[in-house]
Amino acid sequence: MDVPIDLVPKILKFVSNPAHLTSACPVNKTFYDFASPLLYRRIAFFSWTRNVKTRVTQLFTTLSNNARLALFVQSLEIRNFPKHFSPDSPIIAVIPALKNCTNLRRLVWTRDGTLNSDILQTLSSCAYLRELEINGRHESNYDALLLLDFTKLESISIVMPSADLTTLLPSPNLGESEQ
Repeated sequence: MDVPIDLVPKILKFVSNPAHLTSACPVNKTFYDFASPLLYRRIAFFSWTRNVKTRVTQLFTTLSNNARLALFVQSLEIRNFPKHFSPDSPIIAVIPALKNCTNLRRLVWTRDGTLNSDILQTLSSCAYLRELEINGRHESNYDALLLLDFTKLESISIVMPSADLTTLLPSPNLGESEQ
Protein backbone atom coordinates (compact mmCIF):
# COMPACT_ATOMS: atom_id res chain seq x y z
CA MET A 1 0.00 0.00 0.00
CA ASP A 2 1.40 3.38 -1.00
CA VAL A 3 0.89 6.38 1.24
CA PRO A 4 0.58 9.74 -0.53
CA ILE A 5 3.77 11.70 0.12
CA ASP A 6 1.91 14.70 1.54
CA LEU A 7 0.43 12.49 4.28
CA VAL A 8 3.77 11.14 5.55
CA PRO A 9 4.82 14.27 7.52
CA LYS A 10 1.28 14.63 8.88
CA ILE A 11 1.38 11.05 10.14
CA LEU A 12 4.89 11.26 11.57
CA LYS A 13 4.27 14.47 13.51
CA PHE A 14 2.10 12.40 15.87
CA VAL A 15 4.90 9.89 16.50
CA SER A 16 6.70 11.05 19.64
CA ASN A 17 8.48 7.87 20.70
CA PRO A 18 12.06 7.84 19.30
CA ALA A 19 11.93 4.05 18.95
CA HIS A 20 8.88 4.38 16.71
CA LEU A 21 10.54 7.08 14.62
CA THR A 22 13.57 4.82 14.30
CA SER A 23 11.28 2.07 13.01
CA ALA A 24 9.80 4.46 10.43
CA CYS A 25 13.19 5.31 8.91
CA PRO A 26 13.80 2.02 7.04
CA VAL A 27 10.26 1.84 5.58
CA ASN A 28 11.40 3.66 2.45
CA LYS A 29 13.30 6.77 1.39
CA THR A 30 10.27 9.04 1.85
CA PHE A 31 9.71 7.90 5.42
CA TYR A 32 13.44 8.23 6.12
CA ASP A 33 13.53 11.77 4.74
CA PHE A 34 10.67 12.86 7.01
CA ALA A 35 11.41 10.73 10.11
CA SER A 36 15.15 11.37 10.51
CA PRO A 37 14.81 15.14 11.15
CA LEU A 38 12.19 14.39 13.81
CA LEU A 39 14.35 11.66 15.32
CA TYR A 40 17.42 13.88 15.65
CA ARG A 41 15.69 17.14 16.63
CA ARG A 42 15.74 16.38 20.36
CA ILE A 43 18.23 13.88 21.79
CA ALA A 44 18.47 13.05 25.49
CA PHE A 45 20.56 10.64 27.56
CA PHE A 46 19.71 10.00 31.18
CA SER A 47 21.26 7.72 33.78
CA TRP A 48 18.40 5.26 33.29
CA THR A 49 18.81 5.13 29.50
CA ARG A 50 19.53 1.54 28.58
CA ASN A 51 23.07 1.00 27.28
CA VAL A 52 23.73 4.71 27.73
CA LYS A 53 27.52 4.50 27.33
CA THR A 54 27.22 2.68 24.01
CA ARG A 55 24.46 4.97 22.78
CA VAL A 56 26.33 8.18 23.64
CA THR A 57 29.40 6.85 21.85
CA GLN A 58 27.34 5.90 18.79
CA LEU A 59 25.57 9.25 18.73
CA PHE A 60 28.72 11.34 18.74
CA THR A 61 30.33 9.07 16.15
CA THR A 62 27.24 9.40 13.93
CA LEU A 63 27.02 13.18 14.31
CA SER A 64 30.73 13.62 13.60
CA ASN A 65 30.56 11.41 10.50
CA ASN A 66 27.21 12.63 9.17
CA ALA A 67 26.90 16.40 9.05
CA ARG A 68 23.48 16.12 7.39
CA LEU A 69 21.98 14.36 10.43
CA ALA A 70 23.78 16.73 12.81
CA LEU A 71 21.99 19.66 11.17
CA PHE A 72 18.69 18.38 12.59
CA VAL A 73 19.87 18.49 16.23
CA GLN A 74 18.25 21.39 18.06
CA SER A 75 18.24 20.08 21.64
CA LEU A 76 20.89 17.83 23.16
CA GLU A 77 20.72 16.59 26.75
CA ILE A 78 23.77 14.78 28.09
CA ARG A 79 22.81 13.93 31.64
CA ASN A 80 24.97 10.83 31.54
CA PHE A 81 28.32 10.65 29.81
CA PRO A 82 30.76 7.76 30.16
CA LYS A 83 33.28 8.94 32.78
CA HIS A 84 35.87 6.44 31.67
CA PHE A 85 36.01 8.17 28.28
CA SER A 86 37.50 11.58 28.03
CA PRO A 87 35.20 13.88 26.03
CA ASP A 88 38.15 14.68 23.75
CA SER A 89 39.02 11.02 23.20
CA PRO A 90 39.08 9.89 19.57
CA ILE A 91 36.73 7.09 20.63
CA ILE A 92 34.00 9.66 21.16
CA ALA A 93 34.20 12.39 18.55
CA VAL A 94 32.46 15.05 20.65
CA ILE A 95 34.12 18.16 19.22
CA PRO A 96 33.58 17.29 15.52
CA ALA A 97 30.02 16.23 16.32
CA LEU A 98 29.22 19.49 18.11
CA LYS A 99 30.79 21.50 15.28
CA ASN A 100 28.39 19.74 12.91
CA CYS A 101 25.37 20.60 15.10
CA THR A 102 25.09 24.08 13.62
CA ASN A 103 21.38 24.42 14.50
CA LEU A 104 21.82 23.54 18.17
CA ARG A 105 19.58 25.76 20.30
CA ARG A 106 19.66 24.01 23.67
CA LEU A 107 22.35 21.99 25.41
CA VAL A 108 22.24 20.25 28.78
CA TRP A 109 25.52 18.69 29.98
CA THR A 110 25.22 17.96 33.67
CA ARG A 111 27.39 14.87 34.16
CA ASP A 112 29.96 15.90 36.75
CA GLY A 113 33.55 15.76 35.56
CA THR A 114 32.85 15.24 31.86
CA LEU A 115 32.58 18.77 30.48
CA ASN A 116 35.86 20.35 29.43
CA SER A 117 37.21 23.63 28.03
CA ASP A 118 37.38 22.35 24.44
CA ILE A 119 33.67 21.51 24.52
CA LEU A 120 32.78 24.92 25.96
CA GLN A 121 34.89 26.71 23.33
CA THR A 122 33.13 24.75 20.59
CA LEU A 123 29.69 25.49 22.04
CA SER A 124 30.40 29.21 22.40
CA SER A 125 30.66 29.43 18.62
CA CYS A 126 27.22 27.84 18.04
CA ALA A 127 25.29 30.65 16.40
CA TYR A 128 21.83 29.52 17.55
CA LEU A 129 22.61 28.25 21.06
CA ARG A 130 20.22 30.06 23.43
CA GLU A 131 19.88 27.71 26.41
CA LEU A 132 22.72 26.12 28.34
CA GLU A 133 22.59 23.94 31.45
CA ILE A 134 25.89 22.63 32.79
CA ASN A 135 27.49 21.21 35.89
CA GLY A 136 29.11 24.02 37.85
CA ARG A 137 31.95 22.05 39.40
CA HIS A 138 34.57 23.35 37.00
CA GLU A 139 37.78 22.91 38.98
CA SER A 140 40.15 20.68 36.97
CA ASN A 141 37.40 20.22 34.36
CA TYR A 142 37.04 23.49 32.45
CA ASP A 143 38.04 27.13 32.56
CA ALA A 144 35.06 28.98 34.04
CA LEU A 145 36.05 32.18 32.23
CA LEU A 146 34.93 30.52 28.99
CA LEU A 147 31.33 30.99 30.14
CA LEU A 148 31.75 34.72 29.51
CA ASP A 149 32.06 33.92 25.76
CA PHE A 150 28.40 32.84 25.62
CA THR A 151 26.99 36.22 24.69
CA LYS A 152 23.83 35.05 22.87
CA LEU A 153 22.36 32.92 25.64
CA GLU A 154 18.85 33.67 26.83
CA SER A 155 19.04 31.14 29.64
CA ILE A 156 21.88 29.56 31.58
CA SER A 157 21.46 27.07 34.40
CA ILE A 158 24.42 25.95 36.44
CA VAL A 159 23.95 22.87 38.58
CA MET A 160 25.84 22.94 41.87
CA PRO A 161 28.12 25.88 41.00
CA SER A 162 31.30 26.43 42.94
CA ALA A 163 31.49 29.67 44.94
CA ASP A 164 34.00 31.31 42.60
CA LEU A 165 31.82 30.50 39.59
CA THR A 166 28.85 32.35 41.06
CA THR A 167 30.94 35.50 41.48
CA LEU A 168 32.25 35.27 37.92
CA LEU A 169 28.88 35.50 36.19
CA PRO A 170 26.96 38.77 36.06
CA SER A 171 23.83 39.08 38.17
CA PRO A 172 20.56 38.96 36.24
CA ASN A 173 19.04 42.33 35.47
CA LEU A 174 16.19 42.98 37.84
CA GLY A 175 13.25 45.09 36.86
CA GLU A 176 12.53 48.20 38.90
CA SER A 177 9.76 46.45 40.81
CA GLU A 178 12.11 43.60 41.77
CA GLN A 179 14.95 45.74 43.12
